Amino acid sequence: MSDSEVCEAEHKQLSAKRLALITFALFPLAACATLAVPNDAGTLEWRPGQTDLLFSSNHEGNSEIYIRKAGAENFTNLTNSQEQENWPVWSPDGRRIVYQSRANGSLDIYVMNADGTGKQRLTDDPAHDYVPTWSIDGQKIYFASWRMEEGDINPEVHFYVLNLDGSQQERLEMDSPGTSGPLQVSPDGRLVAYAKRVGEGQSVVRLRDTQSGIERELDTPVGYVGATSFSPNGKLLAFHLQQGETSKIFTADVVSGEVNEAVSTGRNWEPKWSPDAQWLLVTVSSSAEDDDLDFWMVRPNGGEQMRLIIDTDGRTSEGHWRPTPPK
Repeated sequence: MSDSEVCEAEHKQLSAKRLALITFALFPLAACATLAVPNDAGTLEWRPGQTDLLFSSNHEGNSEIYIRKAGAENFTNLTNSQEQENWPVWSPDGRRIVYQSRANGSLDIYVMNADGTGKQRLTDDPAHDYVPTWSIDGQKIYFASWRMEEGDINPEVHFYVLNLDGSQQERLEMDSPGTSGPLQVSPDGRLVAYAKRVGEGQSVVRLRDTQSGIERELDTPVGYVGATSFSPNGKLLAFHLQQGETSKIFTADVVSGEVNEAVSTGRNWEPKWSPDAQWLLVTVSSSAEDDDLDFWMVRPNGGEQMRLIIDTDGRTSEGHWRPTPPK
């Protein structure tokens, strides 16, 4: 599964399934919720149960947006809708969530408070608007869309931006990426990253300087790139890369361009950084049909065995740890 499947495959309809198990492998919940342990350097290390986890899942039937609060065992459904809703993303201050919904037929962009209240529809174009992300100040939202504008000959996906109240929806002055992946903004706002299609079944990571507009391409292995994610300090970029039936996880130094492999086997997608940048949260397939997706953690350098975090009977994906605690 790649980001492009969010729109192109439109999230396969699956039968309702029972929530089977929540496992914090190697990290018992009580310990996660109350303490950290020294790492090799003697400093305290962040633990997964210490931070709210936002994600989408269809374990109760249709795709909904959930949160697992810090220290909790159960999930809370934030959307409670009969429609397909997914791709949730925290605002930079952790107070709001932007997401996509089919409540009105085509995919549209919505925003809500972190507790699920205050839902607001931001786009209503007949074309699909999807894979939203935030600006670093939390005042604007970027998204991909198949909208046709004056001068367009054929439908192509483009990146757009809008204000938090839904006003001033504008296409960015960039060529079509040719994929349906998101635009990611670095923590300092100086770079944006996205996947650019360069051939049949092949795409690459492009980095664009937001001041000059100059772009450069990372020297990634041949495959189909998706779901880029900047580390909290902006120095590294994580992404998945589809190669046939295998989807690998990589990290890249945004300055030197050096690329390292974190996960080399299986079907893995959507890497997201932990608050301390010491772990990647990865969506992993446990079935040939990709109808059983779970969350695992891995070190960015691939130096340790992957650790199971959440195991459900269904498709649980698009996970994000809360960037900052609520004030």
